[in-house]
Amino acid sequence: MPAKKELVKIHVKFTIVTPDQLKQIDFGLNKDKGADGVTDSWKITFALSTRAAKTDPFVKIVDAVVEADLKDAPLAEETASKGPNKPQTEHLTINVATAGERLKAGKIQQPTFDRTLKRTLPARNA
Repeated sequence: MPAKKELVKIHVKFTIVTPDQLKQIDFGLNKDKGADGVTDSWKITFALSTRAAKTDPFVKIVDAVVEADLKDAPLAEETASKGPNKPQTEHLTINVATAGERLKAGKIQQPTFDRTLKRTLPARNA
């Protein structure tokens, strides 16, 4: 009887540094089995670190984890396998990073930031 191979968990992390080298983004995807033991669940992790000058050390200002929408599971799978594409990278470095800075400054609430972060997966098809 042939062995059955099944990937149950996966964790991938991508680090993106902005062209000006003043922001560093750690974007991750975690795959696990849902509570039912059948459905795959995905979590998106995000950390934003900034610095005033290229020679300064990065300082983490935002650290977040959100549940990906079930409908975005195929996009999460593709992103985990191939890495973020250009539209996703642009979304992370522009929209999510800006939302992270606004969250840190108290200008937006956590749910608003979370929605912006979740839009990273559908940005793959933008």
